[in-house]
Amino acid sequence: GAIADDPHVPAVARNAEKEREEALLNVERPSMYRIFMKDAGPAAIAVALPNDFNYCWDAGNGRLRYVWTGDFVDATGLWRSNGNGFANVMGEKIWESLPGEKQLGVQIGEPSPKSYQFRGYDLINGAPSFRYEVDGVAITETLSASKEAGSWSFTVDSPDDDVRILGPKSTDATLSSPLGQRDGDWWVIPQEQASEFTLTLK
Repeated sequence: GAIADDPHVPAVARNAEKEREEALLNVERPSMYRIFMKDAGPAAIAVALPNDFNYCWDAGNGRLRYVWTGDFVDATGLWRSNGNGFANVMGEKIWESLPGEKQLGVQIGEPSPKSYQFRGYDLINGAPSFRYEVDGVAITETLSASKEAGSWSFTVDSPDDDVRILGPKSTDATLSSPLGQRDGDWWVIPQEQASEFTLTLK
């Protein structure tokens, strides 16, 4: 507000500030942006879902990086920068995965995956459903949100072992599912139930 309404500030600066405020506040939901985000690799995708639910997904390692509620992002740092800027999370982070670039978000069985390939995404009612392969197994990953909780859904094409989702505990959100159970930082879905399942973030 203040700059946008201050008559002593040149009109150019006032208009720039107005545009910035509108960019912050009037984000359409759902929508997604390929954008540089802190604590994520260069292939980060920021998604604004209905019900003030937002997340950062990393296409570089098929991994949900973090989830936040409230306002979306402030991208001013990007617009003003020489390419090194980041978009800042505006709301409140409620959950994040572990740091580190090499760690994939999903693995099949205990050993670390040998290969990962991002295959793009489909838009479903405006929100992305990500497609990728881990050790040659095709996976889709989709997040949606109601007023009460976020749903984190997967399909896995013929898993030949238990499916493990990187889902560390958080003080601000609980991760749960009627299927499988927690094993340290992972949520493990038994092989026979793993072709389609949903975790709830509350």
